[in-house]
Amino acid sequence: MRFPVLMGAGRRADATYFTLGPRPSGGFVLAENLWSNMEESPEALDFFKLMAVRFFPWVLGWQLSWPEEERENLRVRLGLKAPCRMVGDSWTLPLLFAFDCVGRGKPWPDGLFASGAVRQCRGLRCVSMGDALAKLRWAREAATLFLIPKANLTRLRRQGADVAGCVALPSSVERCLGLWRQYA
Repeated sequence: MRFPVLMGAGRRADATYFTLGPRPSGGFVLAENLWSNMEESPEALDFFKLMAVRFFPWVLGWQLSWPEEERENLRVRLGLKAPCRMVGDSWTLPLLFAFDCVGRGKPWPDGLFASGAVRQCRGLRCVSMGDALAKLRWAREAATLFLIPKANLTRLRRQGADVAGCVALPSSVERCLGLWRQYA
């Protein structure tokens, strides 16, 4: 299954697509080219060990990858000189939703994007405000719906941002999944 992840670079953002699928030899694996430094996202790794398995036990036989062509296309669109790598963990929310789609046998909904970090102990966490604003600008032009943590949406409204098409997500992962299923 392909699913979109919004990536920010300074004041710019764009979508790229990750691939989630069965792994013949078993065990959940992250693509080695995802991060610039694996130590930058220890809580993102905890997500796989705890949250994904809690909600979707079958995920242990799957793998997540970021195809080279997608990485290169994103690098060009964002005007970056170096290859794209992940920094942070705002991709874990779209990944949680992708797991949910696969588990229910549903495709990712067209025109729907999400950004936020799923944390094992604290539930849903906000995206940095610079990234949130860049992703919001991109989503307003390209997406039908943009799902983002409620605290991010509240701050964006206070800053006077146009938040049409945005949906505020609750911090509880269970409630967040329930809201997601209304759209997917």
